[in-house]
Amino acid sequence: MRTWRKTALMGICILLVLSWAFPALAVTERTGAYETYNYSFADRSELASAAAYIPTRVVRATDMGLTNLRTLSDLYIVEETGDVFLADTDNDRIIRTTLAFDSAKVIDTADGMKFSKPRGVYVSAGYLYVTDTGNKRVVKMTMDGETLAVWGKPDSPQFSAGVDFKPQKVVVTDQGEISIVCEGIYEGLVTIDQQGEFQGYSGTIPVKPSVWDLFWRMISTREQLATMTSFLPVTYINVDLDEEGFIMATSQAEQSTMANSVQRLNPGGNDVLINNSGQNLVGDLGNLYDGRAVGASVMNDIATMPGGMYACVDSRRSKVFVYDDDGEMLFAFGGLGSQDGNISVPSAVDTVGFTLYVADSSKGQITVFEPTAYGQCLIQGIIDYNNGEYESSRANFNEAFRYNTNCELAYLGIGRSQMREGQYKDAMASFRLASSRTYYSRALEQYRQEVFDESFTGIFAVIAAVLAIAVIKPIVKRFKKPSQKEKKEWQPKSALGRKTDKLLKDVDFSFYCALHPFKGFHELRHEGQGSILGGTVILCLYIILSVMRSTLSGFLFGGSVDQNPLLTAISVFAPILLFVVANWCITTLMEGEGRMRDIYKGVCYALMPMALGQVLMLVLSNVLTLNEISIYSVLDYGLWIYTIFLLLAGNMLAHGFSMGQTVRAALVTVIAMVVIVFLMYLFFNLIFEVIGFGDQIYQEVAFRV
Repeated sequence: MRTWRKTALMGICILLVLSWAFPALAVTERTGAYETYNYSFADRSELASAAAYIPTRVVRATDMGLTNLRTLSDLYIVEETGDVFLADTDNDRIIRTTLAFDSAKVIDTADGMKFSKPRGVYVSAGYLYVTDTGNKRVVKMTMDGETLAVWGKPDSPQFSAGVDFKPQKVVVTDQGEISIVCEGIYEGLVTIDQQGEFQGYSGTIPVKPSVWDLFWRMISTREQLATMTSFLPVTYINVDLDEEGFIMATSQAEQSTMANSVQRLNPGGNDVLINNSGQNLVGDLGNLYDGRAVGASVMNDIATMPGGMYACVDSRRSKVFVYDDDGEMLFAFGGLGSQDGNISVPSAVDTVGFTLYVADSSKGQITVFEPTAYGQCLIQGIIDYNNGEYESSRANFNEAFRYNTNCELAYLGIGRSQMREGQYKDAMASFRLASSRTYYSRALEQYRQEVFDESFTGIFAVIAAVLAIAVIKPIVKRFKKPSQKEKKEWQPKSALGRKTDKLLKDVDFSFYCALHPFKGFHELRHEGQGSILGGTVILCLYIILSVMRSTLSGFLFGGSVDQNPLLTAISVFAPILLFVVANWCITTLMEGEGRMRDIYKGVCYALMPMALGQVLMLVLSNVLTLNEISIYSVLDYGLWIYTIFLLLAGNMLAHGFSMGQTVRAALVTVIAMVVIVFLMYLFFNLIFEVIGFGDQIYQEVAFRV
């Protein structure tokens, strides 16, 4: 017993020593006080992820020897010098500190006037720019707080009349132009030069009213229109400058239109942000209308990182979102709470390399987030890809699978590297695993061109042979001797052969019905052409080809081998059977002449074009790209329209109706189908209730006995 106790005590001591000696290891292994996730390219469902960032430090005012921070509105890090500037709004001061956060200098005066509610801070070319919101001015200072220039409301007739100048955030371009986010100004960013002269507005966000808004305005009276708010553009919230000198700006996404919340403005003020993800850059996608916070994310700030990546903070849901240079969301993390790593109201974010510094205006603190091994793999994979190091990029993405086997982004990165190296077929497989239709379409286009280039000679020979046969055959037929006896038509001798031949002729008659619908369906009803068996064969062929289309269609058009063939077959057969029964019930009441067998035959024979169309659509779905999806859609709609026309023609001749009567009968049939389904639902629901009630009685009796 003593030996066991000594061993246990020694083990505990060793663990305590290790935890003291390697504190970073303990931090690295934990996942934090929040979940990390992404969104699937397939259906925008939320995908849980391994932790990409973890909190490594929480900085408070006491660490810098200051009184509590009140409404920490902005922060800016000068990476070259390690200086950090904070806008402590409700304390009316700007704080200069370092990345160690162990001391601070307070700047609270400019040009002899106390700061009032300063909300923005920016450093460019060694100069400090402050938006002194309460005093309605922008101040240019040295890094030590010496005032160099003060600019108030621009004195220009082009500036918005009757609007107060309330600067919120500021950014300075490499050319020295000062772009300002102003409260209540919807024309875009206010741009002035270093002398304070107004240069105009840039980056106006276009108005995108929803269809519902336009509808209500269309039907509203003049009095109602007068009370409605006009469609004003969205104002910017924050700005930053990326590596190439473009302004990165955030705005409030309109929930009705879901426009992007992030813009990348070129010198002309145009949004040139790349977004290849197929998903709107609005932060959270999956919980817009439910949960505690309702509505689109509010991107309070944006910070750029190396390689064109950027991070945004959402003050509505207390989250951090990280995107790559193609607009792909790499990961989202954060949330409300009292633990380290939770953020109440993230007001600002800045970066040093890939380390994130997130300011919390509610708690008055700064949380430092470092990438985990998983996050580093994804980030380094993107960096290597952008640098053309595709083999190294794939190695990093493969390493990411060790931490997250459900990482679509890793598959996406591998596919992009493969496509860059000309491995288009392998890239298609990777993009399919990533559920990315956009990139799959690009790889398919390149692979199709590659196959065409390699097989051009063979394709050309086949086309030439077909054309030659088409030209030579009429010539040979013209010079054929008239005296030559025509071969007798082959007649099967056995009973099975005759039945098979009759069945083939019955099936072949469907082509005649498709080409001559009114005459063909008349003969089908009144002259004994076709048969129930022939129609059943056509129906079975249609069901089989529909199952093949649903499972073997291209990835871009929804094909999946995971689909249940039996359920697909039932989903095709059940509506047809239901239509036959409902139509017979309705047309009997309307004194239609057709019997159920006539309706069934007409429906089956009308399906032949659709059945053969499944083959065409199956082939096209595996060769067309997203840019050519209109071709697929037109052909698909055309098949449906022609099949419906054949159904109406067959129904009309089966019952002896006019076309108007047939259309009315068809509409009532659809209503009857809905009623039948509803009654079946009630019937089976009642049966299950009775069975459940009987089971409860049996259990009660068995328990008491």
